[in-house]
Amino acid sequence: MRESLKGKVIRIHDDNGYTDLGRIIYEFVDNDDVLFIEFPALSVKGAQEGDPANASEAKEKRKRKPCYLRMPRRIARGMIPLIGGGRSVSLVDFTVPTEWLLTDDQLKQEATSIEKNRRNLLEWLSHREQQKEIIAPIVGDFGEYELLELGLLQEQVQARSKALNYPTTKKVRQAMLRFLLGCGHPNALLPNWGEIGGKGTEKFTVKKTGRPSGRCRVPDALPEHISDEEDRRKLRDGYRKYKRKRVSVHVAYLRTMEEHWPGNESITHRSQRQYFLLPANQRPTEAAFIWAARSLCSASRINMGERVHRAVKRALKGLRSDGIVAVGQLGLIDSTSEDQTLVSAVNLLKVLPSTYRTVVIDVRTEYILGLYCGFERPSTLTSLLAILHCATDKVAFCAKHGVSISEGDWHSRLPRRIRADNGEIKSEKGISTMSATEVGLEFVRSYAGDMKSLVEATHLMMHRYADHHAAGSTQGQPKERGESSREEDACRTFEQNMKFVIETVLYINNEQAVPHLLTVEMRAEGVKPTRRAIYEWCVEKGYVTSEPTDLDTLHAHCLPKLKAVIHRDGIHVFDPRDDRRLIPGLVFVSNWLAESGLCERATRGRIPCELQLDPQDISTAYVVRQGLHQLSLKTADPLVKELTLLEYLLMTDDDKHVVDAMRSDQESRDAFFHSSNQDANKAAKAAKAQALADAGKAKPSRSSGYEKRKNLDDELSRQHLKSLGLGDFGEQAQSISPDQSTDYDLAHVPALRQSGPTALPGLARGNDEQPTDWRAHSSPGRESAQSITGDLMAQIRKARRG
Repeated sequence: MRESLKGKVIRIHDDNGYTDLGRIIYEFVDNDDVLFIEFPALSVKGAQEGDPANASEAKEKRKRKPCYLRMPRRIARGMIPLIGGGRSVSLVDFTVPTEWLLTDDQLKQEATSIEKNRRNLLEWLSHREQQKEIIAPIVGDFGEYELLELGLLQEQVQARSKALNYPTTKKVRQAMLRFLLGCGHPNALLPNWGEIGGKGTEKFTVKKTGRPSGRCRVPDALPEHISDEEDRRKLRDGYRKYKRKRVSVHVAYLRTMEEHWPGNESITHRSQRQYFLLPANQRPTEAAFIWAARSLCSASRINMGERVHRAVKRALKGLRSDGIVAVGQLGLIDSTSEDQTLVSAVNLLKVLPSTYRTVVIDVRTEYILGLYCGFERPSTLTSLLAILHCATDKVAFCAKHGVSISEGDWHSRLPRRIRADNGEIKSEKGISTMSATEVGLEFVRSYAGDMKSLVEATHLMMHRYADHHAAGSTQGQPKERGESSREEDACRTFEQNMKFVIETVLYINNEQAVPHLLTVEMRAEGVKPTRRAIYEWCVEKGYVTSEPTDLDTLHAHCLPKLKAVIHRDGIHVFDPRDDRRLIPGLVFVSNWLAESGLCERATRGRIPCELQLDPQDISTAYVVRQGLHQLSLKTADPLVKELTLLEYLLMTDDDKHVVDAMRSDQESRDAFFHSSNQDANKAAKAAKAQALADAGKAKPSRSSGYEKRKNLDDELSRQHLKSLGLGDFGEQAQSISPDQSTDYDLAHVPALRQSGPTALPGLARGNDEQPTDWRAHSSPGRESAQSITGDLMAQIRKARRG
């Protein structure tokens, strides 16, 4: 069975493209011949070369789109490939004109296309009905076989023209040919007015068109310039030549005027530069310059650049989730400022810069898998920390920030492939880390923000819910004139802000309605239109990809490495701002470190190492040494573990500033203390020298010993009496040698001179009884060296017994 060719378009291909020759309207029954009608564009002949008489006429005809149809041509099927005269020939489907798709109701309601036009479709409908009335007897009585194969078309056209009293057969013949060209389409008889004055067709007038300008209203106004075809050509040429990037339209207009509309008289400026321009009424206006160049590249396109314009203004087709059918198949990562103005948790009067947030989102369910918030600017570090957070436990993370959740409120999953822009994670460190963790990376080309529009929309949503309600928020806008300073309103710390960020993530994941993510299968099973329900349904049904499970590898590659050193008491961390200075008090310990023997080895010399630490959680650190080992911060203050690394560094800096401010007074006190010691030493040495001089030959010598034990007993007895308030005999005893004896009476004891009920009888100064001579109990030699305080205590005990 042969293929039907009716309705096909004969297309001839050449080096410049292709040309549509005509449309096949009939296939003969008795043989393989076909009939085709040439399209109107090919039925007009141009003027012969060298014929000036017909040149103007041909030029005028080329301005109009011809609509004249020739009689059908007969050709055999096998000759169709040869009709191109050596060029390639193909048969393609006919493209129906837009007007043919309109129904009668749409024509009556004057429905128009998307593009603006001034077409009167009611007149189109009236014209079609007139054409149908002309050929109605022919079409009603005869079919294609009789008219085309039996050759009755010409006869019936002549008979109908005669019946309508037309002088020629042109009107009836053209209506019939148009009907045949449309292959019976009801709207084939619509006029071809769409090709006349259509888009891109230029019109030239004798009178100035458009709204009159202000120059026309002045008295004795001169007539304005009217552009003809040559003027518009010059304007387009000037636009192409002078309109460049960073060259304004006005400058391009002036250069075009200077080139094509120079004046006859020169005007000398004070800078000795001459201008040659015609008066304003003798040259086109800038509006005419822009209008003439409307078919060329727009000014914005030129300023933007062709490559950028194609990328930014290109048509979007498909969805951002095309080809994504499983959870974890593709994740998006991006960073943004949190639009916050925070204060330090150590000192509420210290204002901190805005923090930055990095978010990772699953494309299939739009579920937020992980985030990282910190003071660090977006970088490979922040992106790796956000990716690490995707696989970590969210319950402990939320509890650290004062938010209580249960398992399932925030799922953990690491995407199998991550899409990022050409920024933070596009580095040797980021690519190697993702390769080591078996995670694929893909990067969005420049000026293709629609490839990650999902994460950009999530940023805006989190700004609206979490950030812009905080005191001191920047609202994502620069400060306006007269507006109060955001730094004055700032009062919330990073930790206080993190609670609202987590609550926003939980709301987006668990509560926000997203019916556009539901599939027919989900709706049939009654899945709730939330991201959590869709996520859990996909996992339950197996719409999920495998994920890397080695968290040690993630910790080893994603956490930043800080220079550290092992001491006997733990691992000390160097300040990342100055690797010669240890951070005070930032020491990490663990059972593994104590049992490894490294601390003992550090007593013979410190051991350098690298410590991996999350800047937002300094309570825990990791060290890679024969495996990944976790360490904890050694501190007596539990609140220190809630600080970020930045806040801890600021706190130690404040401590250093306070100590530096106190150092001057402390050095003054130290200097006074040392000088006072020297003065006391000098006075004591002088007193000792005087005592040695008074002792003479009785002074103790090194050969006889210093009798430290006996002197200690005397000193303790003296201090005991002094604590009892019985006075101090130290100065009297200083000048007494061991071989000397001294007369003491009770007048030397101040406590015994006091009157009162506690006074001892017989010891008052006014008593006639002489005091007992206790010196009689002393013996010569070593016994005579009995201490004064010992004799005095014995005398007191004797008086109490009496």
